[in-house]
Amino acid sequence: MKNKASEKRIQKLLEKLAENPKDTETQLDLGKAYFLSSRFDEAVKCYHDLLEQEPQNASAYYNLAVAFLAQKKNLEAKEALQKVLELDPNNKTAQNELAKLVSFP
Repeated sequence: MKNKASEKRIQKLLEKLAENPKDTETQLDLGKAYFLSSRFDEAVKCYHDLLEQEPQNASAYYNLAVAFLAQKKNLEAKEALQKVLELDPNNKTAQNELAKLVSFP
């Protein structure tokens, strides 16, 4: 059963995004809300939509990688983490996650 509070939050974010579809912060928040509700496919789609608008958004790539990890899609996660590091070479969290993926193929 879905958590009513998280569903209400998702609905509010969807409404906010409908008013301003290019609001990347809201898209990022919506992806996180989907992720926290274990709606990983929707989170992935949300991050992909955001990246179409803002392809240099390292946070979106990182969150995309985490969503892929939750789906056990390690290859996709690895690619997203590599993209994070292209955009933000000093991102320690992405470096650590990538190192784990490389250690356990």
